[in-house]
Amino acid sequence: MTFAEAKKVSDEVWYKDLFKEEELKSFSQDEVASIIHKCMETAQQCCDMFPDALAKQDFQSVYAHYGVRIMSNAQMEATNLLAYYDATLNGLELQTNSIKQFYDRLLEADLGEIISYEKLEEMILAHELYHVIEMNENDVYTYQKIDTRKFLFFSWKKRLVTASEIGAYHFTKLSCQLDFNPRALEEISL
Repeated sequence: MTFAEAKKVSDEVWYKDLFKEEELKSFSQDEVASIIHKCMETAQQCCDMFPDALAKQDFQSVYAHYGVRIMSNAQMEATNLLAYYDATLNGLELQTNSIKQFYDRLLEADLGEIISYEKLEEMILAHELYHVIEMNENDVYTYQKIDTRKFLFFSWKKRLVTASEIGAYHFTKLSCQLDFNPRALEEISL
């Protein structure tokens, strides 16, 4: 898929694509649409919590609000993991080699004029910041959304991780003021 084609894909289609096959079987089409809509609303609500900082794309100050340390790791080999937030250490670790490799892929797709390395870093910071917010604030829908599973006479509940990812992608789109969905960058073919 080219970037031009990817830009035309709606947010809802990108977000539905995040659901795993078994999750899609667990929910009706209407329930999936409702979850996506609520996740998008939640992302907007989280943006509204820090209007001044996010208007300037000052993600660092919001991380500081939560006392999160941002660290870079240039030791790990490149993988598909660009960064992760460790709630127990209250730290965000940026995977430098992975970010560089991902940006090189964007350059190969001739997207260097559309997305600078700095913009990519902002997008990564925004995505992970959403996870920080949802884990540290009370009653954030995407962190509380529970999927109830049943098998025979047993039932159990687990957090719907897909809801969290939808919120993070949409928060990134909103807070970085993108005119495309960040998921588009992951699906570009060279």
